[in-house]
Amino acid sequence: SSMPFFCVRSERAPPCARPRQERQMATSSAVEALTRNLELRRKAGSLRALTVQPAGLADFTSNDYLGLARSPALQGRILDQVERLSRARLAQGLPVGGATGSRLLSGNSAFAEAVERWVARAPRAESA
Repeated sequence: SSMPFFCVRSERAPPCARPRQERQMATSSAVEALTRNLELRRKAGSLRALTVQPAGLADFTSNDYLGLARSPALQGRILDQVERLSRARLAQGLPVGGATGSRLLSGNSAFAEAVERWVARAPRAESA
């Protein structure tokens, strides 16, 4: 059995590298394992392939089965709300782009609750 390979990277240290033969063996065994698994899937009939669906069919397997992601009216309203809310957050010195973490980990905010109330008003639900 071979010894484990450990490497500490730093700006001052030269790049880490396993011996060429060891890298080739690792790559070769990974390719062999993937090839075996692919053949097992092929034999079991569980090999998947992408297909192009004909136009005009309803796609009930996506998260957009109602077609809302393609609605120009909805996209316009979303962009208007994002701009309005972004300006308000910028004015408060709060981050605008990207998730800063789960509310369970980084804490709840009045902004998150306001968005939930806004979303809940559409279907007239108590909360989102």
